[in-house]
Amino acid sequence: MKLVIVPGSNYVDESRRLARLLDAEFIDTQHKVFPDGENYVRLNNVEAIRDNVVLISNTMYPAQNDSFIEILMLINAAYNAGAS
Repeated sequence: MKLVIVPGSNYVDESRRLARLLDAEFIDTQHKVFPDGENYVRLNNVEAIRDNVVLISNTMYPAQNDSFIEILMLINAAYNAGAS
């Protein structure tokens, strides 16, 4: 098992540094907000997540409500990809 870092949209650069410091794999994500305000997240390399420990790193500033929903969506995506 290895450690995989998954960033939120507010914390991508810091998550890359964290992955280097922890010698962990960094997984890119896609974030989108549709015109009606609906959020979308996608993990780009789900194969690297399966059966591994996932650390989701994000900050709640700015837009705390949107950031919280994004974190929940990332947790769900990692769980569905088979994170341990």
